[in-house]
Amino acid sequence: MDDHSTEQLDQRLYYNGFLRYVEQQQQQSMCSSTMSEVEDVDYDKLLRQYKAEEHIENEFYSQYLNMLLNTNLTIPYAADPTTLSVRSTCEEVLDQTDTILGLTSVPNGGNGLAIKKFVNDAAIDGKIKINAVVKSIDYTDNQNDDIIVTYTNSVDDTNLPIHVKASTVLVTVPLGVLKSGLIQFTPILPTYKREAIDTMQVGTLNKYILYWDDETMAALTSHSFRTGWNSIMDRTWLCLVTTHTETSNIFTTFFNNRAYNGGKYVLTSWIAGCMAEAMEAVDDDNAVLLKYVMPHLCSIFGTEDVPLPTKSVMTRWRTDQYSLGSYSYRSVHVNFQEVATALGRTIDHKLFFAGEHTTPDEWGGTTVGAYQTGEDAANSMLGVLSSSRSARCI
Repeated sequence: MDDHSTEQLDQRLYYNGFLRYVEQQQQQSMCSSTMSEVEDVDYDKLLRQYKAEEHIENEFYSQYLNMLLNTNLTIPYAADPTTLSVRSTCEEVLDQTDTILGLTSVPNGGNGLAIKKFVNDAAIDGKIKINAVVKSIDYTDNQNDDIIVTYTNSVDDTNLPIHVKASTVLVTVPLGVLKSGLIQFTPILPTYKREAIDTMQVGTLNKYILYWDDETMAALTSHSFRTGWNSIMDRTWLCLVTTHTETSNIFTTFFNNRAYNGGKYVLTSWIAGCMAEAMEAVDDDNAVLLKYVMPHLCSIFGTEDVPLPTKSVMTRWRTDQYSLGSYSYRSVHVNFQEVATALGRTIDHKLFFAGEHTTPDEWGGTTVGAYQTGEDAANSMLGVLSSSRSARCI
């Protein structure tokens, strides 16, 4: 489809179609009840209602809508439409109709460089312990009021426990790790904290990053692929509409890194929700590449001559033992603000919590939210430590 036809269909089916229907349904619900009593539904239910009421029986239109929901909801929220709360996200979804997901793989950008600069500027490189796997946090009231953190070195075969004492501790591990119970808290966390950990849901978002070197792209067999790619360098996202619902959200969305990375031949395919977890269940990255990614690339570029990437890698956040998921999302029938607030609440002015899952505002599930809550917690810890020093001086 050309750009004009795509834009028309986007407006007709999604922006002036499904999203307007979502807005109308929310307005009707709010008129008949208070905000706290507004019935919460998932996006899949509203999509099925919309298709039925608008008599959308054309299979292409139906699959096109599936693609749009995958691109605009499933991928950004790392959750399936069947579990995503309309009540908690509709305002944000409706406000973001003219925005796109933040760019990635930009030269001189990225979290790694930002962290490195922060560490260097603060001159704290020697104070950071890497490969340290926390096993337990003991914040029992004692004479010295110390917290004992126990960890092991992941690259040390002896696996001997190492103990560290501190007046305050900030817990920033991902929500998936908290859910797993891999860190033992003594005493056990308060009931409200454990319930919040159980209630908040963690989504899965993965990427399959593909790179072709210049030699591969210069080959005669790559001509049609190279030419096709050159003709769409003004596009940030490449999306595929499949013929079957079962495959409509399996590596059908590609980010055109090449348009932003100085011309390097890189594409990144995105996948989220239950399909991302299903792909992680396949142990061999190459099997996923050959069965799903490459055929979809061939369909997008209209040629069978798409060469295998020189290098490729798939992220696996759900099974990563130090993450166990990507980030939190606003699940249906859950008051996200209340749960996030409970997750971030300090215990006894000495055990602090931060991370994207403790952000009750619109920055929940984002790096910005993680940074802001970490900064807020650090300032609170500084206040506690300052008060403690002042008390000792008196």
